[in-house]
Amino acid sequence: MKRTLTSLLLLAALLFGYAEALACTAAVVAAKASKEGGTILWKNRESNLYRTSVRYFTSEKYAYTGVVRTDKIEAGVLCGVNEVGFGIINTASRNLPANKELVGTGKRTPFMRDALINCATVDEFEEFVKGYKRGYKFTTNIGVGDANGAAAFFEIWGDGYRRYDVDKSEKGYDIRSSFSFAGNMKKLSSSKRRYDAMMELTEGKKSFSAHDFFDYAQTYYVAGKGDDLKNDDKLWNHRYETVPHRSTVGSFSVVCGKHPRILVSMGYPAACPAIPVWVEAKEQIPECLSGTASHELGHRFIKAAYIREGTYKSKGKKKGRYYLNKPLVRAALKVKTKLPFPEQMPKNIKKFNRKADKAFDKHERKIDALIVRLSAK
Repeated sequence: MKRTLTSLLLLAALLFGYAEALACTAAVVAAKASKEGGTILWKNRESNLYRTSVRYFTSEKYAYTGVVRTDKIEAGVLCGVNEVGFGIINTASRNLPANKELVGTGKRTPFMRDALINCATVDEFEEFVKGYKRGYKFTTNIGVGDANGAAAFFEIWGDGYRRYDVDKSEKGYDIRSSFSFAGNMKKLSSSKRRYDAMMELTEGKKSFSAHDFFDYAQTYYVAGKGDDLKNDDKLWNHRYETVPHRSTVGSFSVVCGKHPRILVSMGYPAACPAIPVWVEAKEQIPECLSGTASHELGHRFIKAAYIREGTYKSKGKKKGRYYLNKPLVRAALKVKTKLPFPEQMPKNIKKFNRKADKAFDKHERKIDALIVRLSAK
């Protein structure tokens, strides 16, 4: 009995690790290439754990606003920004080195939470990385920015890291999916295809807004091919070629600087509108984000938007093969709900949030009607 219980706990740990290590896509945009008055950090989150919300936290050092798992609010953040303008996002990385002799945590969410509590600058974050005890399963790409205009990607593994200063680069932005350039570049698989798609979409662009990245989260662009939503060919989820896919559960654009804030699409971006949140607002967060409404809408939409047709083998195991319900997604993208995302928080934040919740409610009714009308029979 004891051995069986141990085996179940190990299996649960493995499943949790898998659920939090799916195919995220991220970007860091330096202030010089940003239309938002500060660095933009973008994360398109992929996970089997879709129940998330936005919360404000105080701490012994810096207060912060972050996206958290609703069932484990105190366990850490999935992304966030603190009151002094230091922000953080991440993706998992599957090709970084693993020294199995290391003993330490492999969890990224408490790491990011502790960084928000303790760091004000990118340089302070580097010192934080040096002093943080990490286990061999800790492999991640971390994007950070601060109010001074510094912006960087850190590729971090158990006993090492590599820093890429985005603010000093010629383009002023950088992209990551679930691989790292410091790792084994022969182990990229579908990660490279999503990276290539984002690089093609952003090629030649001189500046970005937070809403631009929400648009990318709604774009079914395939590298070397174009927008796959514009034809009637089947777009198979198991190829993971596009930024949004069946495991997409949110798109978050964090803005670092003097007026730290986040543009949040909580759930599947084609179905869930982007809602603004300011750190200065503290606990004043729209109910659709602090509660369950938005992520539940996204979950309902995913079940209708991906149609199972057969199976495929991956590493010797059979998995469900799904294709995109393009008529439903096309119709959902025509439901336009765009809220303003000003640099400074509105003076009457309660009124702004009420309008945001009303706009969400109206949007939700339209999407639910489409789900009923266009779900596969």
